[in-house]
Amino acid sequence: MRPTRMLGNNRQLEVLRDEAKARGVPKPHMLNAGRLVTLAGDGVKGAKELLQQYAFNISVGLANLQQLIAHDCIVLHGDIVLGGKTMLNLIEGSFRELVFHRPGEEIALAFGDSEDMAVLRGAACLFLSELLNFVI
Repeated sequence: MRPTRMLGNNRQLEVLRDEAKARGVPKPHMLNAGRLVTLAGDGVKGAKELLQQYAFNISVGLANLQQLIAHDCIVLHGDIVLGGKTMLNLIEGSFRELVFHRPGEEIALAFGDSEDMAVLRGAACLFLSELLNFVI
């Protein structure tokens, strides 16, 4: 897997599936984060290492983003949400090692929903705020 690349959800899945195929993970064309967590938990050859690499790559992207914009809460959406608590714990573990720690500031990572609607909802909120003259 190519580390540190931030990709759109569809491209990210495509890269994950290509890597799964190369590692011999069964039915790579059907792979998503939830199925990868299940396969890793079942001890399927190559799945655990792929899951760890996938989570690490996401955490590197989040750490880079955090260094740029310094948010104290990051909500993750899309395919990775299907990986549940296992995926979140893996991402958080790597993320905490990569990000610069500021005293008194805790950065929270949380899952939103698995739909590809986060950007659309955010844009709608900005539009309504502007239309109704709310100050953000």
